[in-house]
Amino acid sequence: MRRDYESQIRSIATARNDVADFARACGFCENEVADIRLAAGEACVNCVEHARPSRGTFTVSCGYTEEILSVSVAGFSGGLAVRDDRAAQNLASKTWGGLGLMLIRALMDESELEIRHDSGATMTMRKLRSPHGGAASLREV
Repeated sequence: MRRDYESQIRSIATARNDVADFARACGFCENEVADIRLAAGEACVNCVEHARPSRGTFTVSCGYTEEILSVSVAGFSGGLAVRDDRAAQNLASKTWGGLGLMLIRALMDESELEIRHDSGATMTMRKLRSPHGGAASLREV
C-alpha cells in the first residue's frame, strides 16, 4: 500500500486507519493493530506539525513480508526538516525525543528516522506479527 495525504490534521485519522486496515489484513491481532495505528498516527502528526506550506503532502507506505509489517511515513512537505549536518546527526541518533518518538519506539519493534535536508524526513517502523496474538518481538528473534 502506498498513499499520499494532505498535510492537514484531518488526514491523520484517515492515514492511521488505512495503516490499521492493512495490518489487520496481514493477520495482526487487535492489540497489535492498536499499537501499529497509534505509532503510525504519531509519525503522521510529526509530518503535519512540521509541514512547509509550499508542499503540503505526506506519504504512507506499508509492506508485509515474512511476518514483518513495515510502515514508512515520509514528510515530503518538509516534516522534521533540519538545516545543518550536525543537527541532522543529533536528531537521527537521539535515544529520546518528543512524546511521539518515544511512543513509536515503545510500540514498534524497530524504528528508523532518516533526515533529508531538501525535503524532510522518513520514519520507518517495523512490527513482527505474533502467531497467536501474543507478544512476539523482532528484538526476541
